[in-house]
Amino acid sequence: MKLSVLIEALSAENIEEIHIKDKSQNICQVCNLSLTSVAFTKNIIYVVTAPVLLEVGDGCLEAPSIFILLGNLNDFIDMQKPENYIIYQSDAPGEVFTALLSKLNLESRILEAELAISRALFDCTSIKDLLDVAASILGNPILLQDFTTRLLVHSANEVMAADDEILNSVFRMGYVTSELFQKYDYANVLEQIKNTPQTFLLKSPKKRERLICRLIVNRRYFGWFLTVAYNHPFKDSDIEIMNFLCGALQLFLEKENILPNTTRSENLLQELIQDAKYSEAEFKKRAEGFSWMLHDHYYIIAISDKTRKAESRMMMSYRNHLSLIFPEAIILEVNRKLILFFDTKEVGICLNVLEAFLEKYDLLAVCSNQFHKITDFAYILNQLLMVIGLEKSLHFNKSLIHYQDYIMYCAIKKIGREGHIQYFCMPELLEVFRYDHKYGTSFAYSKRIALELASVTAAAQKLGIHRNTMEYRLRKFNDLSGISNYTADIVERLLFTYKILDLYPEILEEKDIL
Repeated sequence: MKLSVLIEALSAENIEEIHIKDKSQNICQVCNLSLTSVAFTKNIIYVVTAPVLLEVGDGCLEAPSIFILLGNLNDFIDMQKPENYIIYQSDAPGEVFTALLSKLNLESRILEAELAISRALFDCTSIKDLLDVAASILGNPILLQDFTTRLLVHSANEVMAADDEILNSVFRMGYVTSELFQKYDYANVLEQIKNTPQTFLLKSPKKRERLICRLIVNRRYFGWFLTVAYNHPFKDSDIEIMNFLCGALQLFLEKENILPNTTRSENLLQELIQDAKYSEAEFKKRAEGFSWMLHDHYYIIAISDKTRKAESRMMMSYRNHLSLIFPEAIILEVNRKLILFFDTKEVGICLNVLEAFLEKYDLLAVCSNQFHKITDFAYILNQLLMVIGLEKSLHFNKSLIHYQDYIMYCAIKKIGREGHIQYFCMPELLEVFRYDHKYGTSFAYSKRIALELASVTAAAQKLGIHRNTMEYRLRKFNDLSGISNYTADIVERLLFTYKILDLYPEILEEKDIL
């Protein structure tokens, strides 16, 4: 160990004088000087008090060893001193000796670990082999996880701690489940990992202690690796060994070009989202280069959190769960929304399974129609995201909806972006709405139900009123609107206006419109 490193074990303010010829030398041993000491060789430090030094006499004065002289300057002012010495103010030689020896042993363990890990980096053929070597040094298991919490690799001495729910979830499910994210406020833990450049200790009364170190691979945040205090408590040098292991793992991951919980197919779909220009043939040829064979029967499902409060980390936990339920799906996260891509002729069975998942976690999903051009992926995804954005206005009462049921709303939204959407409304219907608002009636709403169900009886049943009452409301609507002949064109215009008002109810508040 370097002398400069070893004397860090001493309090700097207690060092009164240093006289050493070769300050760059390595120290391999620490001893207490006694009257029987005779071999004063280089690379050894002796701890000695003034009385003992006086008795030893000339035997150590020209020795290449380094002597820690305990006392103060006055104790040694009239004495001949060795060639290499440090005067250190202390009256506890045992404590000084123990501090130096502990530091020497600590650094020796770190050095041995670094050598073993360095050799393993060249000799090992897999990350697991490298983790096995490091785990044998630390004496505790090591886990490698990507940024979504998914377990990628673990050392051979794996841990299944019944008293640690997080570890049980990682080993049993392969990731941290959504329930545990909420229970342990895990999103904040992941943020801490991402923003902490060195190994740190994570302590919790609910979980076993962990040493966690983040990984940056190819200048991207990859995830982390951790060791758990399972077999025995952590040692003082464990953090330094973890920091060195971090560099070795990063080199290995970059050499193997391992991506964090992504596949080539996911990256290709991300390119389409980012408006990369491909023809159908070009994209398929590139996909085939990564052994991804497309079969031209595509569905997209976009999933969002109804509360709009879910952290990105929480959506990652849902993603991990869904990847186990639907191993055939390609799953992306885009702006805190999950995108499931299926290449299959029939998606009905998947939707049945998905619906239960959505209801359990209070999520909303929109499913596309089947499409056959992969280069339409980004366009169709944007349509689904538009439907999800309508939830604030339409208040969907289902967890799973189909895009085809909301195509008209998407068209209205696009028209509305140009402004003056009110001019697409039917003035006669607006008048009935204003009458209803003024007198507290519901003639406009009753007419809508009758049009949508195409049955007076069914409309009356849905509204919970007598058929005669329903017929009265419809006659009153005719009187107020002045409409008597309901051609197909009139019906379409009425339904179109109803949908416009669903998205833009403020139109009814404007005065002197139309």
